[in-house]
Amino acid sequence: MPTCRVCYKVDDRARLRDSMHQHAPLPSNDMDAGAGLTSGVAGVAVGLPAAVACFAYPARGPFLIGTIRPRQQSPALPCAVVAVAGAASGLVGARLGWRPVLPAFVLAAVVGLTLAVIDLRVRQLPFALSGLVYGACAVNFGVEAIAEHDLVPPGRATAAGLVVSAAFLGLALALPGQLGLGDVVLVGWIASTLAWLNWFNLVLGLVTGVSLQFLAAIALLLFRRTSRGAAPMGPAMWVGWLIGVVTVA
Repeated sequence: MPTCRVCYKVDDRARLRDSMHQHAPLPSNDMDAGAGLTSGVAGVAVGLPAAVACFAYPARGPFLIGTIRPRQQSPALPCAVVAVAGAASGLVGARLGWRPVLPAFVLAAVVGLTLAVIDLRVRQLPFALSGLVYGACAVNFGVEAIAEHDLVPPGRATAAGLVVSAAFLGLALALPGQLGLGDVVLVGWIASTLAWLNWFNLVLGLVTGVSLQFLAAIALLLFRRTSRGAAPMGPAMWVGWLIGVVTVA
C-alpha cells in the first residue's frame, strides 16, 4: 500500500508538471507566426492609402485628406511602400504576438514609414499622421494596462515620451533650422512605444535612429546635397524604431 501511495504522488506531480508546461507562456524570443501574418496583411491594407498619401502630399499647404490626388508616376515606388509596410507590420506582429497593444504598433509601423517617405520628399512630418499614432496608443495601451492590471508600462511610456520630447524640443530651439516641431512630435511617440516594451528597447531604438541620422547628415555633406536644409530625420528614426521593436531585450 505505501508503494501505491508513492506511485500516485509521483503521477500527480508528473501531471502537474505537464500541465504547467503546456500553459507556460512562450519565451520572449519566440516569434508568433499567426500574429505576424495577420499583421502583415493589415499592414498591406493600411499601406495602400498610405502609399497614395506619401506621393501626393503637397510640398506646401495643409494636409487635407479630401484633396489628395495621386500623381502621375510609375507605380513602382507606391508598390514598394506597400511591400515595406506589410513586411514591417509582419515583423512587429510576430515580435509582439496577440496583445491589445498590437494594433497600435502596426499602425505606428505604417504611419512611421509614411512619415519617412514624406520627409524624404518634401521635408515635412505632418502632425495629423503622428496624431493617429498617439490616439491609437492611448486607447490600446489603456486597454492592455487594464487587462493586465499593470500600470508600469503606461507610466514608463508616458515618462519616456515627455522626457525625450522635451529634450528634442530643447534641441530644436537651440538649433533652429535643424529640427522642426514635426521631429519633436515624431520622437515623442517613438519613445513612448519603445518604452512600453522595455527601457532597453527605448535606448536601442533611439541610439540607432540618432546614429543613422548622424551618418546620413555626414553623407549629405560629403555629396553636397544639403541645398534644401537639414537632412530629413524621419527615415532614420523610423528604422531605429523598427529595430528597437523587433529586438528582444
